[in-house]
Amino acid sequence: MTAKTFLYIRGKKEGPYSHQEIQEKLERGEIGLYDTAEDSGKNILVKQLLQSSTIKHPVPATFPTREAQVKEVPPIEPVAPSVAPQTKPFALASANRHQTARDFVEAELASPGSRLAAQILDGLLYVIVLLPAFIGVVSLLGEGKDDKSKELYASLVVGGVLLWLVLILIQGVFLCSKGQTLGKKMMGIRIVNSDDLGNPGFGRVFLLRYCANTLLTMIPWIGWIYWFIDLLFIFRGDRRCVHDLMAMTRVIRN
Repeated sequence: MTAKTFLYIRGKKEGPYSHQEIQEKLERGEIGLYDTAEDSGKNILVKQLLQSSTIKHPVPATFPTREAQVKEVPPIEPVAPSVAPQTKPFALASANRHQTARDFVEAELASPGSRLAAQILDGLLYVIVLLPAFIGVVSLLGEGKDDKSKELYASLVVGGVLLWLVLILIQGVFLCSKGQTLGKKMMGIRIVNSDDLGNPGFGRVFLLRYCANTLLTMIPWIGWIYWFIDLLFIFRGDRRCVHDLMAMTRVIRN
């Protein structure tokens, strides 16, 4: 195979590789079908690359069954009881690599519509909990209020802010433990690592994906340009926005 292709692995460009080398990496679990490849200057998914190549056997067909794996294990020579067999850890690691590859095949990317709906639902939740505080602030700014009324409106402001803080805490717990906000949970989608489909955790999902992304949108004059570019990235083949690339995450159906 003379065609050479570059791969983006954990945010780094590597290569070039032939299509056969890419398939071998996929079988070993080093990359996934939804990782990004650069072929002839065009970014496409590894899955699309292999489908368009002339390789006879597609990747899912190469996964060995459990029975085949058992048959392929060579017989173990008798050893002294004090010597632990050395083949089991390697066999387990091989099985884990094949399982990771199967997970990439079965994972389905969340649609742009479901991700947008999840953001709208999260936004509505924040509007609902902040509504008492908004009413209290507007009422306090008005004129002709007695002391009792001012105390009532001030309590609305404090109560609304407390509800907002509680909602942020709930969202943070769900986000760091399950990769989901309440909106994403209702839409049946979640955030996962781009390399192994595991839970991104606090550092990736909260600090990089949300905090860093929010700070970039707040930059004067160019923040809105970044926001618009970030939004357009969802229409790429792997549907990863800029904040997904920064945090090395992707959004899949749960």
